[in-house]
Amino acid sequence: MDNKTVKEIRLANGLTQKEMAQEIGVALSTIAMVESGGRRVTDKLRFKIARRFPMDSGTAAIIENAKKLEGAR
Repeated sequence: MDNKTVKEIRLANGLTQKEMAQEIGVALSTIAMVESGGRRVTDKLRFKIARRFPMDSGTAAIIENAKKLEGAR
């Protein structure tokens, strides 16, 4: 999971950075810094995200499509 994936998971779930931070129990600045690339995704953060936002096939497809569209630019 990289910084782009964190943002894609957040957007796929219709959340703001603040809402995602509250959902997983981290500071808003953590999410903002991770998404901007100013901070790496730690194993602890990966666990919190995976636990709260399990990836079903629909979410995985949304993220995969977003990555393909980004690559096409």
